[in-house]
Amino acid sequence: MDVILIYMLIDEKPGTNLILKGESFKYLVKSRRQCVGDRIQFRSKDNMEFLHECEVTSIQNRSIELQVIASKKELVAPVKSLHIGWCIIDSKSK
Repeated sequence: MDVILIYMLIDEKPGTNLILKGESFKYLVKSRRQCVGDRIQFRSKDNMEFLHECEVTSIQNRSIELQVIASKKELVAPVKSLHIGWCIIDSKSK
């Protein structure tokens, strides 16, 4: 099964440049092996409507710098709706 990461969720609000440190840095550089020139898509936790496309401009020892190339409004909606019913039955044993 091939799994493709569509976008990454970040805490910061992206401006023109974005610097990621900590767990986001480890994930991008060590797990996904991103290099300078690679393009990554992000969404901000504050505003999930916008999809930001960024390019890796530099990788330091503990941080990665990204330049925002484009931002577009793209809503994410499920293809099928899911309905879950929950029932709790109270047993009256004496």
